[in-house]
Amino acid sequence: MRKWRSPVLTLFRTFNLRYLSKHKLRTATIIFGVSLGIIMVVATMLVNQSILRSYRSLIDTAAGKTGLQVMPNTRSGLPASMVDEVASVKGIKAAVPLVISDTLVSVKDKPDGGLLVYGIDPKKDTAARDYTFTKGRQIKAGETSSIVITKTWADENKLALGDRIGLVGVNGIEKLTIVGLLAETGPGHTNAGQFAVMDITAARYTFNRTGKVDQVDLILKADEKPETVQRRVKALLNGRAEVEIPSARGGDVQKSLDSMAYMLNLAAMLALFVGTFLIFNNLEISVEERRFGISTLRALGLGRRKIFSLVIAEAIMLGFIGSLFGTIVGAGLARVMSGGLTGYILTMEKIRATDFGLTPQILAMGLLMGPLVSALAAIGPATRMLNVAPLEALKPFETAWRPASSTWKLIVSALVFFTGIGIIIAVVALPSMSEGFARDPNQLRNLSMVSIFLSFLGSVLLMPHLLSSSIGRGSVHSFVLRTALDNLRRVPGRTSATVTGMMIALTMMIGMSALVTSMTRLLDDEFNKMLGWDILVQTTFFNGSANVPMTENFGKKLATVKGIKAMTTFTTGYLKINDNNVMLHVLDMNTYFDVNDLIPQDGKHEQMVRDLKKRGTIVVSTMLAKKFGYKKGDIVTLNTPSGKKPFKITALINYFSQEPGILIVGRGDYKEYWKDDAVDGFEMKLEKGQSIAATSKTIKDRWGKSHGIQVREGAEFKKQISGMISQAFSLNNLLVYIALIVAAFGIINSSLISILQRSRELSTLRALGARRRQIKNIIRNEGLIMGGVLGALLGVGLGKSLILVSANTYDLPLAFYVPWPAILIGFAVAIGFTGIGSAIPSKAALKREIVEGLSYE
Repeated sequence: MRKWRSPVLTLFRTFNLRYLSKHKLRTATIIFGVSLGIIMVVATMLVNQSILRSYRSLIDTAAGKTGLQVMPNTRSGLPASMVDEVASVKGIKAAVPLVISDTLVSVKDKPDGGLLVYGIDPKKDTAARDYTFTKGRQIKAGETSSIVITKTWADENKLALGDRIGLVGVNGIEKLTIVGLLAETGPGHTNAGQFAVMDITAARYTFNRTGKVDQVDLILKADEKPETVQRRVKALLNGRAEVEIPSARGGDVQKSLDSMAYMLNLAAMLALFVGTFLIFNNLEISVEERRFGISTLRALGLGRRKIFSLVIAEAIMLGFIGSLFGTIVGAGLARVMSGGLTGYILTMEKIRATDFGLTPQILAMGLLMGPLVSALAAIGPATRMLNVAPLEALKPFETAWRPASSTWKLIVSALVFFTGIGIIIAVVALPSMSEGFARDPNQLRNLSMVSIFLSFLGSVLLMPHLLSSSIGRGSVHSFVLRTALDNLRRVPGRTSATVTGMMIALTMMIGMSALVTSMTRLLDDEFNKMLGWDILVQTTFFNGSANVPMTENFGKKLATVKGIKAMTTFTTGYLKINDNNVMLHVLDMNTYFDVNDLIPQDGKHEQMVRDLKKRGTIVVSTMLAKKFGYKKGDIVTLNTPSGKKPFKITALINYFSQEPGILIVGRGDYKEYWKDDAVDGFEMKLEKGQSIAATSKTIKDRWGKSHGIQVREGAEFKKQISGMISQAFSLNNLLVYIALIVAAFGIINSSLISILQRSRELSTLRALGARRRQIKNIIRNEGLIMGGVLGALLGVGLGKSLILVSANTYDLPLAFYVPWPAILIGFAVAIGFTGIGSAIPSKAALKREIVEGLSYE
């Protein structure tokens, strides 16, 4: 056995490992290139898995022994009488009411974030959940001044039995005494420990739920199937509420996650693209550098298949090392990424993603993708080198034969490129496709991914042809630039791979920057046209889903503040339409247009205002209209707690929101049909000359501490929204920076090899009178062309594609703006890293004697 293995291992050690240990920078670059793609693929998959697992864990632990859950189709709650109503359905053993609020909390009179609070009936709740206490006891029925919290949250905030905490409610801050600490099992694990229990009567008073509940948990009899009982309950309620199986919930979170993860998946794909061509570039260079050794082995009788196997084995080994490193780093990066996504996507349930365990599927994909990609990248260079005759391969680099480009490769490359471009054009130009994708945005996202992938793949395949033909055309009078172009044209394969790495990295940076710029400018324009308030009063600063509604009576108190010209209210929530959670905005149409405005798509503003002041009218966003086929004047039937009610669409508006869009209803209809008079915020317009800062301070001083309110000024709000947009793309920016670093390694590596392989050529130029500065500029110009120019052009193209996709998905009038700062930064990156990569070897090459450089190796 040892005799059989020894020659193979010895050959691999001398031919492969010795070369890799000698060229540490190139080896590290290959491993880094593999790791880049694996890091983002693993991180993105783990983020999706973690958030969904955490959501399902939240549902499962909170549900306990519950078989079905009855929930409102809006946030207005359910009538308390519905508990007894559904309890009478055949197959139900018990109906357990809950009041649920993700509220704000104060500890030791200081704000301390949010807390998920369950208001329970202690006598009934034991049928659904089993509570385990580390200290203290459960609350008692009618005990309105007590609360139970988890030991986890108590330890984080240094709280003990007998301490008091404040919950922000509709009547201000309610002080409650801690009487029990829950263990980290069952309900105590809910919301990652940020969970509390209080008496249902106290919860109704605190959170404006008098005569209402937020959820009814149904415990089924032993011989009943959930699906059967679900149909019975749905038939009874007839659209007044939703009935779901706890284990089946998660679809809405998945939709939100799909929406936000699109850019991450796109960036991960491009990162894998960058890594693949970086691997290809370095493997091609490493194989080319060993042409003498490969030819010698062939001359000594070693077969092509064995040499090919050595090259592929080397690529697989490096790919596996890169995969291992990428999987480990990707698992860590997922924790950072999940924090941003969790805070951004959730509207109704607060989720803390904590489960980042690598499943066998993700682990296998992470570890096997690198070797597979590396092996595929090595096939081309190895095959080309083995097809060269040994005598030809023994020639120096400058005089070695190189295959010419073939016509069929050019045709295939062009076909791939224009197919990718054609897909986006078809989506935008054909109304039937556009409307179809509006109903299913995931299809549009997937198709856009395919389009962008084909466009980049085509551009990469076309690159050698462009470099070998286009660069040589035209008149370039600069000796330095002419020489740089000739060198790039002479080795199009290596140059195209290097160009690809930097091109895609810069494309990502420029494309993302173009999208963010366009989104920000659109929102600024919308704010300036639609939002006219000077001061906003509410109980949250967008710090998650925690938001406690206020009462209309509190608005009467605010109206007494001097200098307020007009004031209006708003309430936000959701509405189930065709199994989609649609954002619901409730506006007081009698006062709204004194403060703000809405811009109808057809421009008939005065008519819209008159119609909205009538009952039974609604406004929908154009995105929602495209998804469900709504038109102005249509009658839409909405499910409300009072039953199915018809509403007339009086206007369509462009409005940026999460999918599938928004629906605006008047406050009068909302109070009548949804039986809810809660207010989420008060928007105020001040008298001319009235100080915004002084008025804000007055409101804070009077009610800030007692009611737990937040006062926001208009300029601050706009700045915060812009920050949220930047935060949404910050994860992609992290990926862009990684891609830039890897691509920069590619340019550095290519410059090093280019200088070392052209020692005779550089010496010849010096012998003909070229100055040292000109030689340095030649190398720098190569780097600028390798990525800077082409990266900027394709970056603008990607930005345009992303804007077209976003405009179609959200039905927004997004205008394209060329991101000149990002383009200039891209040029600086290309020049800077090329200068760094070429400084040391160019200095060494210039110190070399001309006679020595002219001699053959």
